[in-house]
Amino acid sequence: MARPTSKKPAVRRSVNSRRPATRRGKKSSKMYILYFMALALSLTVFIGLSIYTLSEDKKAVVNNSSEEKKSKDSTKKASGKKEQLKEVSAVSDMVRDNDILSKINLILMDYEVAESSISEVVRDNDEGQDIFIHIALVPSLSKEIRGTLKKILKANEYKTKDVSNKLIASDNVNNIEIVFFDNYKELKEVKSNKGETDRPKSVAKVTPKKDVKIPVVKSNQKAVKATDGRPTPPARSEVIVRMAILLDDAGANYEIIERFLMDNKYPIAVAVLPYLQFSKEIAYAISSYKKTLFLHLPMQPKSYPTTDPGEGALLVNMPEVIVKELTKRALDSFDVYVDGVNNHMGSAFTEEREKMRQVLSVVKDYTDLFVDSKTSAKSVAYDECVSQGMRCAMNNHFIDNQNDVNKIIEKLYEAAEYAKKHGEVLVIGHMRSKTLDALEIAIPILEDRKIIIVPIEQVIK
Repeated sequence: MARPTSKKPAVRRSVNSRRPATRRGKKSSKMYILYFMALALSLTVFIGLSIYTLSEDKKAVVNNSSEEKKSKDSTKKASGKKEQLKEVSAVSDMVRDNDILSKINLILMDYEVAESSISEVVRDNDEGQDIFIHIALVPSLSKEIRGTLKKILKANEYKTKDVSNKLIASDNVNNIEIVFFDNYKELKEVKSNKGETDRPKSVAKVTPKKDVKIPVVKSNQKAVKATDGRPTPPARSEVIVRMAILLDDAGANYEIIERFLMDNKYPIAVAVLPYLQFSKEIAYAISSYKKTLFLHLPMQPKSYPTTDPGEGALLVNMPEVIVKELTKRALDSFDVYVDGVNNHMGSAFTEEREKMRQVLSVVKDYTDLFVDSKTSAKSVAYDECVSQGMRCAMNNHFIDNQNDVNKIIEKLYEAAEYAKKHGEVLVIGHMRSKTLDALEIAIPILEDRKIIIVPIEQVIK
């Protein structure tokens, strides 16, 4: 018999036999989960602490910088107070050194008041200075300049007071007395008495005298030429020379334009300010009488804003689009053809080449004729006009900065001598009664001596 083979009985693994292994696996999984949770929590805490630390550091930096800024500000304020004290002291010194006088003279320059129309006396007092200024002005201009001077005085902390023809001002250190005269003769008398005492007696004693009336040429009448005390005419020119005349500042007074148009037979050009009461009517009348019409374009003077150049004035800090728009608007304001343009005031604006380029780029769309009034020795208006290929001229003489017939005639004769040397001259005056009086007396004498009055176009380059 075959021996039976011995076999180990097969072990049957039940489901329950696997449970221990499953429990071990679950335990390890839970451990991993707990581990990762702990790690995540640690990372979260670490990041949180880092952010907090950074924010605290940032706050500390900000606080430190803020403290430093406050410290700097306080130092700056302290130094600022010292600087203010220094400035106050400097301002006081400037006033004592006639700084206010230079500001007053700048305003008078912007209003084209001649130096010979001004008399100034300055003397020291116990605390500062006594300043006496005497000015000969046309009455209508006197009121405007007086108002402008009051502005600059008040801006410099002066108390002002109007007394008759005087403007009195004081800042408890300096005393200023400005006397306005209606004619040059009164000013001349004050100048002649100036040396009698330190303080001119004439300041208190001078009273306005009645102006000497100059006969006016009316239509169909002959001119009556008064010769007593008149300036000596220039010698006869060997050749014919030319003088062109441009009269500024028309627009506010229609009666004087009527007189000019009715009585003046000479080719004198007229410059009209825009936006005044009669600007449009006067421009139309000048054009209708076949006279040369100029736009007298307001521009910024050096004494701006104390001195107001008028509505629509061009300012140095204006952007190009505004400069061009204001120029165009002024040219369109008359509703008639404009023969040429010249500047009104503009001692600051005409020194800016780029600004003049902007203006003239618009002007040449209307007219190619421009005259530099030459209110500043540093004006570049004429040069810029030439560079743009326009017809250009420059004022050689202001004839009526002094409101006196004889002084205006004298200036015309000086201009005639200039014309004899250079062949031609362009002079600028203003639409005023005494200027017309002087022209009616002087022009026939000049033409008799071969100094011929010509249209302004004939002296244009």
